Amino acid sequence: MRAFAISRSAVKIMPAGMTTKELLRWNRHSVSRAMLIGLFVVPLPIPSQMLLAALLASLLRANLPLAVSLVWVSNPLTILPIAWFCTVLGCSLLNQDPAFLFSLEFTSISELLEQTWRPLFLGALCCGTVLGLAGYHITQFYWRSSVLRRWRNRSKTLLEARNTRSLSA
Repeated sequence: MRAFAISRSAVKIMPAGMTTKELLRWNRHSVSRAMLIGLFVVPLPIPSQMLLAALLASLLRANLPLAVSLVWVSNPLTILPIAWFCTVLGCSLLNQDPAFLFSLEFTSISELLEQTWRPLFLGALCCGTVLGLAGYHITQFYWRSSVLRRWRNRSKTLLEARNTRSLSA
């Protein structure tokens, strides 16, 4: 009974008229939006990425489990290379020299964060946007091509069945 009360309170943050079934749908639009959300959130260097992905998925009517699970692309093994790439990208966009990334000469962690937070967040936003849009469009393309392939196979099978019936008659 307690789990029901928790899930009922969680539903209150969803947009009006939206049910939990809509968050679990597996169709081209909800999966594409989940790819967009999940891959956008991956490079963001923020705590509670899963919570952000879940909130965006509920607001944009995306597949919630897929959006939240995609966030785990950035795990403890991959977060350092992702953050390094985003910082280098941000430095190049801000016309800064990324040489400070290769030297370990800083007096405090606050000094390092002061140098890296702008390039890191700018690079992460750019990477997230590119990854999210690429994931969205690749999913749309793959889903459409898969449906077209099934339709062609289906019409081919129906045509062959019709031909064999006409030959046997």
